[in-house]
Amino acid sequence: MKAAASIVAAMLLSGCATFGFRLDGARLNDLIADGRSRGIWVEDPLEMDDAMREAARVQVGGQGTDLEKARRLNAWLRGRSTDQLGFTYDAAATRTAKEAFHARSGDCLSYAHLFNAMARYLGVSVGYVRYREAQSYDERNGQFTVVSHVASVFNDFRMTIFIELNGVPESSRTSDYQPIGDDEAAALHLSNLAMDAFSHGERELPQRTLKWLVERTPRLPEVHNNLAAVLLRLGKARPAMDVLQPAMDRFPDFVPLYVNAALAAQRLGDEAKSEELAEKARSSDPFLPFVRGTWLLEKGKYEAAEQLISRARKMRPDSVTFTAWLAQAKLMSGKKQEAREMFAEARKLSPGHPLLAELEKKHPELVGP
Repeated sequence: MKAAASIVAAMLLSGCATFGFRLDGARLNDLIADGRSRGIWVEDPLEMDDAMREAARVQVGGQGTDLEKARRLNAWLRGRSTDQLGFTYDAAATRTAKEAFHARSGDCLSYAHLFNAMARYLGVSVGYVRYREAQSYDERNGQFTVVSHVASVFNDFRMTIFIELNGVPESSRTSDYQPIGDDEAAALHLSNLAMDAFSHGERELPQRTLKWLVERTPRLPEVHNNLAAVLLRLGKARPAMDVLQPAMDRFPDFVPLYVNAALAAQRLGDEAKSEELAEKARSSDPFLPFVRGTWLLEKGKYEAAEQLISRARKMRPDSVTFTAWLAQAKLMSGKKQEAREMFAEARKLSPGHPLLAELEKKHPELVGP
């Protein structure tokens, strides 16, 4: 059976999917106003009501450092005692902060909205981050569990902490992450709702919404992919490919684009192109060689680790995480000068990245004599 034969349209929900973050209320307000002017109802996912504000004041309070307030808020939202909110995970529900508060449930994006709204009310500066993390691996064969999330992020210039439904992991050395703005988080929210509406039989509004999101938030590969997936489900393979081709050029390591493009090519009768794209779908994810390389590095297999991490960095040269790990791999392989040069490249990408401080402390020779 040919590789592309079993491919189905990949529709992405971004609820449970770089250092720092961008707060820009004006961009979010512009997104909301523009959507409503086009007949697309866009809610403010961070809107609060009196009950939320009272809970923030009474249950969390304003005492202590910002980090202490963030931790208390997270503990209260997720706690199960009678005086705690008891938020639970619901993969099928993308909710605004207000909806999530009263339902006490939602997906990962819903929790990020809820946490960010209440944290900001308490004066804690938090943002959104999209990240992938190697959570665990099997010691016998190095198989990692790789997860993707949209989460909240707290950064006080000493540390970066992700706040999400799996807990509060400290800055992970095996994570690949990007900040997204409030407007982009709202766009992911709206994209989820459009896909949900499409699955329930609506056709015109989901298409119109996703086309608008591609125009308004072009930095999000998910909206390009979801528009193409909708077009494929409607039997519009050529328009879908017209969306996918520039998106693949712009996001060369976003695997679902290749999955859908392979399906579009197959439906257009181009079997060779379909197989080529299916192969790219299997080989274009930089995070897989990266996490395997970090595992090999920890096991002392330095040359093999360097090769895999180098492959990941070639696919994502702007990743400070990949670049910093490659510097470490080169150092462990005995290539001290190359390691220093690579570490300097990582510093150019993000001078204050917490991983760099961690590696410099562990390997002072990356910067010293």
